[in-house]
Amino acid sequence: MTSTVQSDPAESAVVGRLSRLDQFLPAWIGLAMVAGLLLGRLIPGLDSALDAVTIGGISLPVAIGTFGVASGQALAGVVGPLIEVPVLVGLVYVSLWARRRFFTPAPTATV
Repeated sequence: MTSTVQSDPAESAVVGRLSRLDQFLPAWIGLAMVAGLLLGRLIPGLDSALDAVTIGGISLPVAIGTFGVASGQALAGVVGPLIEVPVLVGLVYVSLWARRRFFTPAPTATV
């Protein structure tokens, strides 16, 4: 007895609309993993070189590789911490100034 697999027309229509990259995404991920492992073995100082290009705890090559060169997410991921830290430090200075300016206790008389 032979069995035939019936394909769903809606499923084949969805697969037909996918780009080549999306159709073979698991293969691309596996290829990238193998390439990363091979590069790590063949180039001895690669890990320290990639660690040197870290901004605010975020690796620039990883952000660009994950989101793409022209991606707003990569830009926000790398530039975001560079903007957040100075803004937070500035807010601390403003709050310290406001505390001294508005919440200084009145001088008390000493006996």
